[in-house]
Amino acid sequence: MKKIILACALLAAMTANAQMTKEEKAAMKEAQSVVKKAQSTYNGAVKNEQSGRKETNFEKMDPAREMIKPALTNQYTKDDAHTWQVAADIEYQYYLKYDVEAKADESRKPLLLEAAYNTANYCMTFDNLYQQQAKKPEEAQAQHKRYQQMGANPLLVCLQAAQGLSSSDNQEEVKQGVKYATVAYNGLAKSHLMSDFENPSKADWISYSKAFLAQSLSNLKTATDAEVEAAYAELVGTKFESTAYQALAMRFKDKNHDKYVEYLKKGLASLAPSEPVYANIAIMLMQDQYHNDKKACLETIQLIKQNLPDNDNTVRAYLMEGQIYFDQKDYKKAEQTFQEAVEKYPNETEAITMPAKCAWQNALTTNKKEDTQHAIDMFAQLEQKYPDSPEYWGEALYILYNNSNQLEKAKPYKKYYSAK
Repeated sequence: MKKIILACALLAAMTANAQMTKEEKAAMKEAQSVVKKAQSTYNGAVKNEQSGRKETNFEKMDPAREMIKPALTNQYTKDDAHTWQVAADIEYQYYLKYDVEAKADESRKPLLLEAAYNTANYCMTFDNLYQQQAKKPEEAQAQHKRYQQMGANPLLVCLQAAQGLSSSDNQEEVKQGVKYATVAYNGLAKSHLMSDFENPSKADWISYSKAFLAQSLSNLKTATDAEVEAAYAELVGTKFESTAYQALAMRFKDKNHDKYVEYLKKGLASLAPSEPVYANIAIMLMQDQYHNDKKACLETIQLIKQNLPDNDNTVRAYLMEGQIYFDQKDYKKAEQTFQEAVEKYPNETEAITMPAKCAWQNALTTNKKEDTQHAIDMFAQLEQKYPDSPEYWGEALYILYNNSNQLEKAKPYKKYYSAK
């Protein structure tokens, strides 16, 4: 079957050549001669100890590098595997050169990155084309392995570069982050070149390439929301899934409320309560729901109280739950909730007076003597516990005693009362 396919391809090529004009044939011949000349120049410059050349001569190599570049886009040579093979061989020598130089001189790093980027791309393109054009499977496999070895380290150099560039404040550097993260991701995760590459860290490298690409796009001002969402969607199922949802939530916080809540919920669902970021996302969701969906807020509050019983942030859940009941005029339930907060978080100043205030509000609502006395008792307890903080209890006891006709008891507290 493969022989038939190759025969058909050869026949198609012969037919196409027969239909070319004289000028087109001349242009094709010229384009192919450029590739041959680039290869010949490369062969005469690359390290070859059998020929007495112990080091690559880059002065002789430079013309080959310049010659091959136009061939990569020329209509007569761009689809020929051999063109990309020559380009990969040449560029790989520059990658090796700049790799050594960059370790000694940081200023050479941009040259290393560009050579790594080109080498990876050239190796991938050659491999794809050669798998289609090779006449013998064993030849295709041998070349596949050779260029896989050549392309692997350049891909990792690009991956490492993307890590630093993805969080840069400089937009030009962020663009470079997108560029290097993209080639790393495409190479490691999608290319035929690396499809059978075996390394225990490969899965992690792929996850990191996705993460750096998403972060770069998120920081790139010209990137669309759709591009950013698509990039972060690639992180679902990786160890960065919750980070992706949190990043997306923050992106849409001020521009699309529904998406903001959606991604907070997804982020929360993707996390174990033991993970540090769980509490942050839960609190963010609870705070938003308090203003927009009280019923959902109460559900999130219970989730926080259940899953984070010992987390310092959980006091916010108690306070918010108590405030919801207070706003709903369910003062007894509010008092109970605030009292739980006081008992669990005795140093939380926002909670200290709230049980007594709820009891007072309930007394004003019911106008029952026993409820008024309960409110008095609550503030009296605050006086005993915080005698040096009359702002907690002074004015309240004066008003409560005065309004319940306990005028003698009210007198010592009058000094704390200020008429509104």
